[in-house]
Amino acid sequence: MPLAPPPVGLPEPGLLLFGSFTYAAGNLGYNPTSIARYNARYGLTGQPTPTSEQFKQWRRDQVTALVRQVYARIQKAKPRIK
Repeated sequence: MPLAPPPVGLPEPGLLLFGSFTYAAGNLGYNPTSIARYNARYGLTGQPTPTSEQFKQWRRDQVTALVRQVYARIQKAKPRIK
């Protein structure tokens, strides 16, 4: 998906800031797609517990992968943006 240009009259952004990605409540991230991907990755079934260290690490890994993907796409489209 290409990056959208800024609205007419506005400068091109030179900074993309991600806020803090945290799961304050242990029951977040339990949507069906997330659980299905987690289970497929580890060959599991059912729903992991909120205290599962493996599930908590998996969620952190998903956020890291997203940030890396966004950075790579920005670099491809606008290499001068760091």
